[in-house]
Amino acid sequence: MSGPAEQGGPFEMFYMLAKYGGLALLIIGIALLIYSFVGIIGAPPAAFMNTFFILGLPGLVMIFLGQAIMKVASEKLENQKKDSGRFVQNQEMQPENKILPSEKFDYKDLKTKKSTSYVRCHKCDTENETGARTCKNCGASLTGKRLCTYCRKLNEPDTRFCKNCGHDFELM
Repeated sequence: MSGPAEQGGPFEMFYMLAKYGGLALLIIGIALLIYSFVGIIGAPPAAFMNTFFILGLPGLVMIFLGQAIMKVASEKLENQKKDSGRFVQNQEMQPENKILPSEKFDYKDLKTKKSTSYVRCHKCDTENETGARTCKNCGASLTGKRLCTYCRKLNEPDTRFCKNCGHDFELM
């Protein structure tokens, strides 16, 4: 048996109840509005402002409240169902062993290593040195291409967006 947290989140049951509560308010509001109009039609001319007419105003308020509650609850329920899959995926992807920043890098070797810039091949994604004319893996030409400043991927010169990361070249 699966609970509300497994189906769509911790508030799924609350939003379902709110949705049906809004529907109940809507139905009661419509009934009160109809009841007030029937009361006006069947009343004698001297008693136009009787108790039946007064029930129409709360009926209108209930109709609007019921619609608003149903709309908000439906949207929240839909968003929660969409987000629940992402939440489970993100929980599963977190590593159990956390690495401290000091363990990631060997700071002694940092001074001796050169900072090299590279260019990604547009065909095979191999990292090549910046001055290279052809890819060292597939031999594709690296000249005459547009370099993305974000992902270092080469693109065709007439493209507006990077095909790897989607960066807009015209926004620079």
